[in-house]
Amino acid sequence: MGKVYTNQEFTLYVHTGTDLTNCSTVQIQGTEPDGSSMTNRSGDIVDRTKGLVSLTVLDTYFTTSGVWVLWAHVNYTGGDEAWGEPFFLYIHESGS
Repeated sequence: MGKVYTNQEFTLYVHTGTDLTNCSTVQIQGTEPDGSSMTNRSGDIVDRTKGLVSLTVLDTYFTTSGVWVLWAHVNYTGGDEAWGEPFFLYIHESGS
């Protein structure tokens, strides 16, 4: 993956590491570079059996440069939940 910049639109693909056959929703959660919680974003399930989710990132999502920590949060039918392994996304300042 190439560099990602602040205020850039792109599609993020996340492997949740779990079967999503019986899930009701998947969110992408995380923390901003300053450690504060980012706004939770609803992911779209691309492949339920492989656990693949996509998030269409708008130009208003990653407005601060630095290291963002992200993970998937899966809600299953019946109330169970699962959290994916955190991963890091470095957002570069526009023009750098």
